[in-house]
Amino acid sequence: MDNLKDLDSKTLFEMLANAVATSSCGGHHKGDMNDAYAKTYAEELNSRGYEVNLSHFAGIRAALSYLGTFNGRGSY
Repeated sequence: MDNLKDLDSKTLFEMLANAVATSSCGGHHKGDMNDAYAKTYAEELNSRGYEVNLSHFAGIRAALSYLGTFNGRGSY
């Protein structure tokens, strides 16, 4: 995983979307790792002043999954 503090927010949002899109894979470990990555990306974005809450708004997960690329940059 890249040093998140060195990445711009646009890249972090892309990586977040890719991790969410890949979290629905068939493998439990891979899915769990992508959930963990998504949480880490969301925490970094929150520290930058964005409000990214993956646990309280299921719609954002659906939207990110649609926008993300399965196995794209930032996924496990």
